[in-house]
Amino acid sequence: MGSAIRLGRIAGIPVQIDFSFLLALPLLAYLFAQQFVAAARLVGIPQESIGGDRYLWGLAVALALFASVLLHELAHSLYARRKGTRVTAITLLMIGGVSQMEDSPRRPRDEAVMALLGPVTSLAIAAVLRAVLYAVPRDVELWEVRFALGFTSYLNLTIGVFNLLPAFPMDGGRVLRALLVKRFGLLRATRTASRVGKAFALILAALGAVSGNLILILVAWFVYVGAQQERAQMEAKEALDSIRVADLLQPDGPAIDARSTLADAAEQLLRARRLALPVLADGSFAGMLSADDIGRVGPAERARSLSADSLHRVRPLRPDSPVWEALQAMSLAGVPEMAVVSPEGALLGTISRADIERALRLAELQRSTTEGRASLRRRMV
Repeated sequence: MGSAIRLGRIAGIPVQIDFSFLLALPLLAYLFAQQFVAAARLVGIPQESIGGDRYLWGLAVALALFASVLLHELAHSLYARRKGTRVTAITLLMIGGVSQMEDSPRRPRDEAVMALLGPVTSLAIAAVLRAVLYAVPRDVELWEVRFALGFTSYLNLTIGVFNLLPAFPMDGGRVLRALLVKRFGLLRATRTASRVGKAFALILAALGAVSGNLILILVAWFVYVGAQQERAQMEAKEALDSIRVADLLQPDGPAIDARSTLADAAEQLLRARRLALPVLADGSFAGMLSADDIGRVGPAERARSLSADSLHRVRPLRPDSPVWEALQAMSLAGVPEMAVVSPEGALLGTISRADIERALRLAELQRSTTEGRASLRRRMV
């Protein structure tokens, strides 16, 4: 995901839209407008009875689709938070949405329930809207209302059923992984679910190519890439499992005072040859300031801007935290380094993404070397 625009909060969870959403919205509105007659026929409404421009209807349908996706993701997020998982944001993307969490629920059963709640919510919305549609008196010609209720119900039905497919990382794929964990373990279950997800992606791509459905091809690409990324993340987590933040800590590094100007902060970054540094306010950790943060402010304005106004307000790491959590925290915050503090809150130093990536590559090399030696010994026996 790239940069996102914050819309607000729902139940305390930040909701934002990725810039790809802004690209997809007019495209989806246009595609829905082109299928307006078919959509009216699908819900049993005479097309000539529906007032309004079809392109405005296309935009309304596209917005209804994303609103439905938001409710779908909100169901995931609320359950995950109830189970102790920190939800950092819900982000709407070009196709669908994602609940950004620091980690999945620890128990496979909880992950399965969390995954199922999204499709169940979509199917419930579809059923409620259909019931409201049937409740509209037939002797009242509210064709626009009928169309809006009927087609939005159809959208939610499609979202619910489609997400139940066992195509990892979609919801059905996550349920599949949760069912496999007890028998195969988390890593092998993830690899199996990833292969199934890629197979479904290829099937969807083939169906899209045969039918000329560009949206289906795009969905297939997202599923394929998502399955690959989920597998890579789990393999990285497994490789880094035994490494703690203290093992990669860069101690006693420089820090920036919150009252320093961005011009002074830029000089400190250059002297330290670092991409980010901790910011201290009255001696306590306040956040991280990166070169990118400073770069967003014009050179002429940096001498008048304080570091405290541009920093990332993130939670610092503890020395005994797993390195995998540090990597996730950097990804979510969008910073290349994170501060490490003692249980008393004293700054101990920083850990960088580059250090973690180096450790990951060495861990993968160690694993492949060990597996190669074991394989060689088996062949010799």
